[in-house]
Amino acid sequence: MRLSRNYTTAEMAEKLGVSRITYERYESGESRISWNAGLNLTMWCGYDVTAFLKQMEKLKLEFSQYKEQNDETTPNASRASAKKNHLRQTAKNVNPDNS
Repeated sequence: MRLSRNYTTAEMAEKLGVSRITYERYESGESRISWNAGLNLTMWCGYDVTAFLKQMEKLKLEFSQYKEQNDETTPNASRASAKKNHLRQTAKNVNPDNS
């Protein structure tokens, strides 16, 4: 992506607000870039991300049905598991000290 636009690693790093070395680690795969930073670089390089953003919005809408409307105070209220303490209960059953 960077080479297709003839940008240097220093220019890409500056856009991200990281050092050139850090950016080069992203390119080599030694470190991972965040989704937001990667998306920003993609747009900065002039690539159309409309399809990606539309797909993300579609997924967000699809999974929002599992979340209680306007309730940010209980983010786990709509967990997939109805038995919320299933892991804790399993651990109790396995523990021989717990008679």
